[in-house]
Amino acid sequence: MAGTTVIALRSALKEAMQDNADLQNVSITYGQPGDRYKPEMIYFTKSSEVDTEPATMRAGRKRRQEDYTFDLVIHVSSRARPEDSETRAAEICGVVETLLADDVKVNNVVNLMWALPERIVIETFETGDKPVTTVTMTIRAVGRLL
Repeated sequence: MAGTTVIALRSALKEAMQDNADLQNVSITYGQPGDRYKPEMIYFTKSSEVDTEPATMRAGRKRRQEDYTFDLVIHVSSRARPEDSETRAAEICGVVETLLADDVKVNNVVNLMWALPERIVIETFETGDKPVTTVTMTIRAVGRLL
C-alpha cells in the first residue's frame, strides 16, 4: 500500500516472529483471537493514526514521512504462579525486542526507515484457574513515502 507502511510492517513482523525458533511454541496471529486464546500467544491490536508530513518542500510529488505506533500483545496463561507467568511473558517480550533491535527495517519493508519498541505495559490477572499476564508492547515506526 503506497499510503502507509503499517500493514506491510505488521505482516513482515508476524512472519519474522513465526520464523523465530525461540517463538516456535507461541501462537502468533495477526488480529485479536476473540475467545480462542492459546496458553502463549502474540497478536496485534490497535495502531495509531498515521501522522505524515512532507519530508521536503518542492514542486511536484512530495516525499512524506510517516510516524505511527501499533500495539503487539503477548498473552501468557500457561503458568501456575503469577510471578512465573510474568517471567514467561517477559522472556517472549525479550525475543521480540531482540528481533526488532537486530532488524529495524523488519525484513526490508519497502519505505520503512525503522521500527522499535517504545513502551511496555505488563498486566497480570489472577483468575480462579491460572494467572493471565498480558504485555502490551507499543512499537513506533517511521517510514518515508512518495
